[in-house]
Amino acid sequence: MLSQIKKKIYIINFNPKDFFDLTLEALENLRKSDLIISTRKLDKKFKSNLKKINRMFEINTELSRNKIMFRKYLISKLDVFNSISYLYFGNLNVTETFFDDNMLEKKGIKVEVILGILSIVNLLNKKN
Repeated sequence: MLSQIKKKIYIINFNPKDFFDLTLEALENLRKSDLIISTRKLDKKFKSNLKKINRMFEINTELSRNKIMFRKYLISKLDVFNSISYLYFGNLNVTETFFDDNMLEKKGIKVEVILGILSIVNLLNKKN
């Protein structure tokens, strides 16, 4: 019996100006992802470091203007790739829903959110 490959989207919180603000977990997921997508321009050093761990990435700033179009685009990429990392810049609410969970479940897609170092520090400061 063939095992069904589960499709996966990693939502990785990041700082586009500092590659080294990524957590080890984020770096590992970026390395093993089939494709990395960013809707923000990246600093030259960030892009250079990203190329060292994974050469399959694209930057499309037009997608950030329409969330529905972006979600459809991201899911359509899973027709070709098994795992995608989406670099998300900004305050990330862990409970924020990017997608319709029912639709994802039917398509066999799992979403994992990975906080960046700045988000983790902010979260810890709020708990203090």
